[in-house]
Amino acid sequence: MFTKKQMQRQVPGAPDFTWAELTASTVVRRLGVANAPGPDQVMRLGHICASLAQPARDALGPIAVSSGFRCPGLNKAVGGAADSAHLYGAALDMVPRKVAVGRLFAWLAANAADWDQIIWEQDSLGRQWVHASLWPFGERHNRRHLLKKDPRNGGRRIELDAAEQQRLLMEKRAHGMDYGQLA
Repeated sequence: MFTKKQMQRQVPGAPDFTWAELTASTVVRRLGVANAPGPDQVMRLGHICASLAQPARDALGPIAVSSGFRCPGLNKAVGGAADSAHLYGAALDMVPRKVAVGRLFAWLAANAADWDQIIWEQDSLGRQWVHASLWPFGERHNRRHLLKKDPRNGGRRIELDAAEQQRLLMEKRAHGMDYGQLA
């Protein structure tokens, strides 16, 4: 368990992120549960931050983490999947501050070396974020699923077909720059 001082430390390999940012939750404070990652979750959080979140933040500017690690009580309270990657420290929900959510989604799809899922999500109130999950090499197979979730289709996650994935890559190449420059 982290001490208060340790929570403010930077994540190794991701200097713009702190452990506090990856475990913060208003729901945790309301419920009074400890949202403390163990050593395996800490390792996975560091891996996803260094591999996906920090490069995206470097390219696109400030990105807030709205959900990182979730203890079982928090995951249940927010309606998370029973086997959510958040429980294992292998997922982040991110909201960019200077570019549209779609830019973050497209940037990750075009620039991340690997991922399990990248999901452009939207809730019934219109709030949007990108859920990204990544497993360290050898733990689980990263499926490289690109998905969209929209309340207008009943909240189902729709996988992008190969043509849409190719369109994302072609758009990046046509502009001759990364999405951080298109803000």
